[in-house]
Amino acid sequence: MFSGMIAASSAEAMGDEPTTRVTAVDSTSASGVVLSSAAAGGNVKVRLHQPLPDGSRPTVLIGLKPCPEVGVDPNDATVLNATVPLDLLPPGSLKPQVFDVVVSDGGIPFDGKPQLTVYPEVRAQVAEVNHVDQNVSRDAQGVMFPEATLRPYEEFTVSGTGFLAPSEQIVFQLRASDATTQAQTLSVDPEGKFFVARFNGVPDELRDKLRGEVPFDVTVFGTFAAPPQRARVFIENPQFLDSCYGSVVILSFVPVLLMWVAIYVLCLSISRFRSYRQAPPPGGRNSPRPWIETALVDPQTNTYSLSSTQFLWWITIIVYCYAFIF
Repeated sequence: MFSGMIAASSAEAMGDEPTTRVTAVDSTSASGVVLSSAAAGGNVKVRLHQPLPDGSRPTVLIGLKPCPEVGVDPNDATVLNATVPLDLLPPGSLKPQVFDVVVSDGGIPFDGKPQLTVYPEVRAQVAEVNHVDQNVSRDAQGVMFPEATLRPYEEFTVSGTGFLAPSEQIVFQLRASDATTQAQTLSVDPEGKFFVARFNGVPDELRDKLRGEVPFDVTVFGTFAAPPQRARVFIENPQFLDSCYGSVVILSFVPVLLMWVAIYVLCLSISRFRSYRQAPPPGGRNSPRPWIETALVDPQTNTYSLSSTQFLWWITIIVYCYAFIF
């Protein structure tokens, strides 16, 4: 049971009977995201719009079943900490269900019935980590087991059983010495057989520590999943990835440079033979002209052409993007 002293509301001090209302019921994920879901047997926070008076003994019903433990949060008098009943879901159920949450004091229910999605309490088991660079190795006895190479910003799949939770409550993390880094869970199989995740970068303090084979953990609703019997996860050195990225950015300019060299040679050839219908301003030349004027000036009007400028601008961007991607 939780304990804590609650100050009486100002309305009660004046002799008016306060009306208490339940505003929400939720749990907090490992990443700090507040969700209206929890696992059977887990803890939730029931939020009230005002503190309860002294001497209150609130009860919390989830799906008409009383929570075994209910108490006022010692840090917030408007929050009740409650434990979700284990027998809410039928035995063997693998699907979450939505229940109404009712709070009462002295047999009088409070206003408001927020809903809570309850997931079955199942111990998750990790079988393997899959990636496009999946390899198969053999141990000393010749038994095959998977190896996966993970890269930042690329998706990978963790397969197994018992991944019955919203994506915010499933955490895949790498452990290196005294530091960890978490992957973002993108999607979860409705039957809990796998989930898809991705590392959105690597913290600076881990760049020198994440090399080769690294240990990993998977938690579901804050509970560690059983590790695989044989599985290896490798991650490429992020510093090497950064240098490769910089090289790609620089090398992508090479096709652009070659394109402009071809445009330069072509414009020089055209400028020797092109004559302009209208003469240039006094003191100007008619032909030949600089290669850039040949590329941008309209020979019919003897003015700079917006369409030619846009064409050269967009063809430069397209060539660079194509070279960068492919």
